[in-house]
Amino acid sequence: MAMTQATAEGPVRTPDGLTDVEADRRLAEHGRNEIPPAPATPWYARVLAQLRDPLIMVLLGAVVLTIAIGDHADAVVIAVVIVVKTGTLTEGRMVVQHVWTPRAAVDSFGVAYEPQGDVLVEGRQPTAAELGPVQELLTAASLCNDASLRPPQGEPPHEDRWTAVGDPMEAALLSAAVKAGCGEPELLRRTRPRTWEIPFDSGRKRMTTVHRLPSGGALVCLKGAPEVVLDAAVLADRTDLVAGVRQQAATLASREHAFRRS
Repeated sequence: MAMTQATAEGPVRTPDGLTDVEADRRLAEHGRNEIPPAPATPWYARVLAQLRDPLIMVLLGAVVLTIAIGDHADAVVIAVVIVVKTGTLTEGRMVVQHVWTPRAAVDSFGVAYEPQGDVLVEGRQPTAAELGPVQELLTAASLCNDASLRPPQGEPPHEDRWTAVGDPMEAALLSAAVKAGCGEPELLRRTRPRTWEIPFDSGRKRMTTVHRLPSGGALVCLKGAPEVVLDAAVLADRTDLVAGVRQQAATLASREHAFRRS
């Protein structure tokens, strides 16, 4: 028999879980129920670790040699390469820069995981018709997602910025969704609670979740490798549409490959 737990102030728990009032109270009192991120690696530790790289040793030797022969300009250039290679200027954070759908595409601008920024279409604000499909896609990406965004804690040098809790790629998708106006991830997940899931694994190469909609229906979200998601056995849609999406995925992958090689 279904029971409802209550206090003098009103109901606390219903057959579907905590009430919204009680959930908000516990969130305000105890904070988010999340695993703290691993401590950031200090810059000097990253530098020392990279000194074991033979390429860095060769470059350091080249700096000493060019200084010894008086070629200071080349020494500066080589030193800059060393700084970038050791990671003191690059920290491996991920950010979504471009979102494409068959009906619209936008460029996303912002700093790493910060949930503030702009989404533009060829340098201008998108229309409602252009933004709608992008919001649908990023809403699904936020729901089919186990990461969260941790706000700054005000303790520099490592806690004065937004950080990812969980998979960096999933956290970048959450940030992009907020920039596109999809709403806070916690609100999306609370209004569309997950009722079932198949976690991502290396065999399936995809993650599937099912969510209860406010209207009472269900939403199925799927996220994974393009070659798997766009397979006819997984996605039943028009052949020409799927072919176009597959071609676009290949184009974006080739651009990424070219960027990494440059």
